[in-house]
Amino acid sequence: MGGRHLLFDETGVGEPQVKKGRLILASLASVAVLLGTIGCGAPTPSDSNFNLIFKYGVGAKNEFNTFKGTYTKDMVMDPSVTVNLYREGW
Repeated sequence: MGGRHLLFDETGVGEPQVKKGRLILASLASVAVLLGTIGCGAPTPSDSNFNLIFKYGVGAKNEFNTFKGTYTKDMVMDPSVTVNLYREGW
């Protein structure tokens, strides 16, 4: 009998779901590390001589942009949300 065989872990979750969950967790951890290093007394974009644009996700619609000082999250079914990374007066 042909067909696709799935491996399951102790919780009964299939292998593809576990891999997807690990990928999502790794992505969130990466963003948290990036945001954490910027928020701890980091210089403002005008004081810095290093900037980057980090795009990820389907169609690279999620964007971490230190040139503009923004983070944009694709909300898939809703419009994207953009937040400023720096408050005025910092």
